Amino acid sequence: MDGLRRAGHIPDVLGCSIALADILLTQGRLGGAVAVYEDALRLASGDPATVRGTADMYVGLSQVACERGDLDAAAR
Repeated sequence: MDGLRRAGHIPDVLGCSIALADILLTQGRLGGAVAVYEDALRLASGDPATVRGTADMYVGLSQVACERGDLDAAAR
């Protein structure tokens, strides 16, 4: 992912972020998954041309909120 980031392939970094966060969720490492999703969203926000994958980050954050029982946060 670092190599893709350095090369400026932001959509590919977002795709890898989704896969990494899914792995972390499966392992029960919710905080790690949140960190990956939030880092990817920060990265995407710096590139206005990057749209692909950002919705998936919000869906992932919502899934984590559901796992934590925070349905209000999941709905937001």
